[in-house]
Amino acid sequence: MGMKSGTLNDPKEEHWYTVDLKAGTRYFVDIRNVGKTNCYIELSYILNGETKYFYTTNPERKEVYHLKPEKYLYMTAPVTGKYYIKIASSDNWEYSPSFTKNYFFYVGPAKQTYSVSGYPIGGASIFGSDKKSLSLDLFGVVPESATIVNLSINDTFPQGSPCTDIEKSMRYFGGKTYSNIGGSSEIYGMSGVNLRQSWNIYVKCGQGGHITQWIGRLNCKFNCTMAPYPGNELNL
Repeated sequence: MGMKSGTLNDPKEEHWYTVDLKAGTRYFVDIRNVGKTNCYIELSYILNGETKYFYTTNPERKEVYHLKPEKYLYMTAPVTGKYYIKIASSDNWEYSPSFTKNYFFYVGPAKQTYSVSGYPIGGASIFGSDKKSLSLDLFGVVPESATIVNLSINDTFPQGSPCTDIEKSMRYFGGKTYSNIGGSSEIYGMSGVNLRQSWNIYVKCGQGGHITQWIGRLNCKFNCTMAPYPGNELNL
């Protein structure tokens, strides 16, 4: 169901939602932005009025969640069907009287696929066959678990004549070099490589005759595992 939001207006208030889950799929269940309170999220599967499966971040049941600003768990759905989501509080907010009572929550597949389109990576002046180097730091841009599905770099030429044979390659410290072929935008062989790296990008004119200004933009599809906001990790 993706990321949703809501507001608890009273310590005894409960919010209920439903979500359809598929048996065998691993899910990430998360509530965040709750400050130092014991607001929590629960997930249950009910059949014929009886709770068959139950998952909770209630601190009264699991001390690890006590007063945590983000509470989360991973679970694999045992059956396909409708699950009930409960959001509530197990205390009276006395620890944080200024708590706004707003929250964000997520119940969805733990593995997601995302795309980056047109991310600027800088430019270089191309003189014949001289190879130019640029740095691209993606540590603060994508999640730690981001692994590449495919990646390409588009060429633009704001000044000078366009070159149809720009040779491009990428390499992170201690890693192998990945390159395009025949002036194509795709950088080959990168499937499964961790995207969250500091990269060196190299460009040159494959024909060795162009004098032009080049600007590159990165496009990438990547997989990642849903996780808490950095710094909110728990020892589950």
